[in-house]
Amino acid sequence: AYCKTIERFLAHFNNGHTDIFDIPSYLYPYVARPYIKTAYKDAKIIIENIGKQYKDKINIGDEILTINGINAITYFKTYYVPYVCASNEETKINKSMFSVGPPHLMLKGTKIKLGIKTSNGIKNVDIYADKDLLDTTNNWLIQNNSNLKNDQFYLDTVNGFAYLRLLSYNEHTREYFFSNIDAIHHSKYLIIDLSDNGGGSFNFKDSILQYLIDQDSISTYLMKTRVNFAAYKAMGERICNNPSYKDYEYYKLYCDYYHSNVFESMYGHKYKNLMDSIYRYKGGIYIIINSNTGSAAEGFVITLSQAKNVTFLGQKTAGATGEPLGVFLPSGLLVRINTRKTYDFQNRNVSSGFSPDYEYDFSDFYKTSDPEELLSKFIEVIKTLNNNK
Repeated sequence: AYCKTIERFLAHFNNGHTDIFDIPSYLYPYVARPYIKTAYKDAKIIIENIGKQYKDKINIGDEILTINGINAITYFKTYYVPYVCASNEETKINKSMFSVGPPHLMLKGTKIKLGIKTSNGIKNVDIYADKDLLDTTNNWLIQNNSNLKNDQFYLDTVNGFAYLRLLSYNEHTREYFFSNIDAIHHSKYLIIDLSDNGGGSFNFKDSILQYLIDQDSISTYLMKTRVNFAAYKAMGERICNNPSYKDYEYYKLYCDYYHSNVFESMYGHKYKNLMDSIYRYKGGIYIIINSNTGSAAEGFVITLSQAKNVTFLGQKTAGATGEPLGVFLPSGLLVRINTRKTYDFQNRNVSSGFSPDYEYDFSDFYKTSDPEELLSKFIEVIKTLNNNK
């Protein structure tokens, strides 16, 4: 109950970098998640994977109509979404799905009653919180697609496309990128797929950015952090709530501190691109993003948005760009609090997520295990967009 209370409190900050980052290990033997994965599609809750123990009761693709006798969407929005720490509503509903995040931690053995719409009609099925946190077995009916576990690189030489899917953002990402640099450099178009890329480690002077941004100088996007002056805030409490101080010389100053409306800027400057122009990429760049593109991957996206030859496709990103401050509570919980706001190069506040140039739900594309089919689908979308310009 304490963990849930903290979780709901943090969710009110509406930020992707403010959350419960870890629970104390002494809770591990007592909590579990249900062996089921769902997705929110077209205002429906669709089953995407289940534990093998349910294979005779539930089918992949079935729709959940009710949970514990309550309309499924209402149930999620009432009992799960309020506990999700995210910057935008789309991310909140996606992260509330079984069994993505902390909201689905339950006492081990908790029963969940599902009303399911199948091809043969509606039936009721009971599932349980039976996936232990320490369970290292893979009991899912559908095993993870091996093609999606690691970074991927594919070529379509006929259409001149190179496709790169990056599932994290760190030193390995840079090594993998430049291991394919010859093929990338000779491709007319480059697709970088950052969907479900949760980030890692980001540097404004990243060599990938220097290669992709064909400019002699590269700008860092602006960030702002709140300034807290406790004494001024205390003065503001007295002054701002008393009309007789309206004409006081420092009225606005104290009121700004009282209302937590004082910020100082960080970054927002330019640095020299150390990569010579002849070595930079000159083709068209297409970046695939979704509501799970976050943290360092978002920093990469926002920085890359200054380039003139880049187009963003997909969904609004997670909104987790600020620097999180980790705090250990006496209970053993590790929570994170975001410390910064983020702005793009049009001075728009993108703290709640970066919006693509073209909205598109690509989630069904990843159901294929054929990389050529995946790439051809992206190329078809891009060609359609270009033909409609």
